[in-house]
Amino acid sequence: MPKLYVEVSEIMAAVAMLMTPAKITKYSKDFQGLVDFLKEGKELADSNKVEYGSPADKTEFLKAFNPTEKDFLREAAIGISAANSIRGWVPSRSRESGVPIQNMVCDKVYLTGDTWPKEVQKYQVEAYGFKSYNSSDMICRWGDSFYGVSLKKKPMISSPDPTIINKAFDSVLQSDNPNEIKEYAKIKKEVIAARESYFARVVREAVKEKKLYITGNTPLPSDDKKLMAISLQEKKGKNRKLIDLKGIGNVDLSKPKDQADRRIFGENFTKGDLRNPDISLRAFVNAKLASKDSVYNAMISVMNKHSEVFAKALLNLVLIFDAENIKSKHS
Repeated sequence: MPKLYVEVSEIMAAVAMLMTPAKITKYSKDFQGLVDFLKEGKELADSNKVEYGSPADKTEFLKAFNPTEKDFLREAAIGISAANSIRGWVPSRSRESGVPIQNMVCDKVYLTGDTWPKEVQKYQVEAYGFKSYNSSDMICRWGDSFYGVSLKKKPMISSPDPTIINKAFDSVLQSDNPNEIKEYAKIKKEVIAARESYFARVVREAVKEKKLYITGNTPLPSDDKKLMAISLQEKKGKNRKLIDLKGIGNVDLSKPKDQADRRIFGENFTKGDLRNPDISLRAFVNAKLASKDSVYNAMISVMNKHSEVFAKALLNLVLIFDAENIKSKHS
């Protein structure tokens, strides 16, 4: 797929929400249908029915409507699937809100990436440790009703569902109560220490398994905090921690701003390379995170110790309501 800095499936889902269910059913039947979907989709994406965070975002999204690229056709199918799922959810939710939605074609769609369109910026609320509590990839509008949608992909129907919570556990611990602020600060330190210890261990394992080679006269520090504080200059103004390096290569800790082996930053690597643990530290780390030996297991003792606090925070996060006054009842 040609490299775009936007997520193509988002614009595909957006334009699908502006088409009738019958039409996208027809478009999803065969190859020619997906080609026709892209043709109509581009017209909708270029109309006033889709709002973007910036003109640059719009320009980038419009590049995706190229039927000669098979990857864009695949993303079109993903977008149609997402639209079908949204339409399965919105009617019941709209009845609960007291403003039933009958027409499955929404009036307008807003793409809400790093920058939200002006009309919906008022819904970008900061709460519970989130800069954007109403985290959405897109917002669909029917009249005065707005529905935010966060899109998640999985490669196959049988694959595990993607995680719903994409948030550091310690950062959801927020309060205006002075006593709770003190308590939360202590818990956050425990979580951070557990996380530091885990990732420092992963870096050391990477060195042991020859995923990184420490050269020069400066060895890896034995202190976890110091190890995790090491920052290598990838390019002017941009640094990377050891755990965030991309490719397998040589690291000279004595010259953090002058790394001779640029493979560690993934230079000249393809997306496929970065998924190969034999040549990619990123792939090695991701495999660790997806295994039973994950960072969550490293933090589980802290979470169990403060289970009631985390339960309240996660209720706020997942169910979107204030669990401030909820009290745990133990049988």
